[in-house]
Amino acid sequence: MADSNNINLLNKTFDVIELLAAAGHEMGVSEISRSLSMVKSGTFRILNTLKERDLIYQNPANKCYGLGLKLYFIGSAAQAGLPLCTVAKKYLDALSLTFEERFELCIPYTQGAGIPSCMAVSEGSTFSSLHGTQKPIRPMHATSAGKCLLSFASDSEVKSYKGYELEKFTEKTVTCWEELDVQMQKIRDLGFCECDGEFTPHIKGLAVPVYDSMHSLLGALSVSGNDMHINKLDMTELVKALQRAARNIGKNF
Repeated sequence: MADSNNINLLNKTFDVIELLAAAGHEMGVSEISRSLSMVKSGTFRILNTLKERDLIYQNPANKCYGLGLKLYFIGSAAQAGLPLCTVAKKYLDALSLTFEERFELCIPYTQGAGIPSCMAVSEGSTFSSLHGTQKPIRPMHATSAGKCLLSFASDSEVKSYKGYELEKFTEKTVTCWEELDVQMQKIRDLGFCECDGEFTPHIKGLAVPVYDSMHSLLGALSVSGNDMHINKLDMTELVKALQRAARNIGKNF
């Protein structure tokens, strides 16, 4: 019984960390409890333990919580140890230098609630027309990398996602699975995904799949930036450059 309680507590602790990571902003005890269907007293104990270990911090002004720097260093260490990230980094840097935009490698990521998302695990040099920090975890259905991952995923994986509602972020966000299915077929036919203002207004992205030597999907290479700047680039050359980098990365696995 004690082991079961400990496992349950550990799961709830990870749920809190994942929620704060996905939110991208500070959250209070009540909001965290409500989001995770936890009692406030239990949430408070977990938050105190995480704060004592410097994994999260509490803002003294509003009493809300956010991820601590220790988690950043843990994540950076994990990222540096991933062969896929290590191999992709030099190609992402080269693309960023050539096109002066944000290039990333993204992989599928399922949040605590099971919401289909994607996570940027490696990025090129910080040449970009984007301003501000981009969330590393983003919805699959509203981003170029996410739609690319969905489009080239197995039928069983896509089917498992269809129980979730598609959240609306902008006027361009697709919120109907039937419409998304049509778009996904077009993406498969073209071999790349283009997404314009569906997650953030005036942000445009392109993405291509990355396969290993056995043709298993590893992730998606994407570029994103201000739509006015992206539209000035040669789209054909940009897609070719992404596909070339994706092939070079995949050959290592």
